[in-house]
Amino acid sequence: MSYRTGNQTITETATLQTSDNQHFSLYVLEGWTLDAEEPSADVLLHGDAFARIRLLSPGETNYEQLAKEHAQAVDANAARQQTDGLPKPFTDAVWYTAQTDGVTVHVIASAQPTPMLLTVHAPSSEDVLGAVLAMVATLQKQ
Repeated sequence: MSYRTGNQTITETATLQTSDNQHFSLYVLEGWTLDAEEPSADVLLHGDAFARIRLLSPGETNYEQLAKEHAQAVDANAARQQTDGLPKPFTDAVWYTAQTDGVTVHVIASAQPTPMLLTVHAPSSEDVLGAVLAMVATLQKQ
């Protein structure tokens, strides 16, 4: 699986894994683990970084409001980002970033590849968003 971090393209091995919690599968990069977090959320873990995946019901979601509220809960000054630089299928998503205590939080509400709220937490010095989006782009509901 390939993804971008900064100006560099990285290719790493990924393994197909299944969430029994939310009934989906996705490819997980080496060094990352997929775990159930709560009844309606799973997390991808890697060192001090993690990404929470919460699947949403189709057609019931105001993606703008959902992403904004979650980001502003972290930092009232959370900023909306342009998604045209994100990989497909996230170019039509709503993306906010927030900063708190040396941690960058990306909140992405997306209808593709399936309706979801993705929250990525990582130390500000680590760029894991490309890796997370590459994995989540492979998500398929079962």
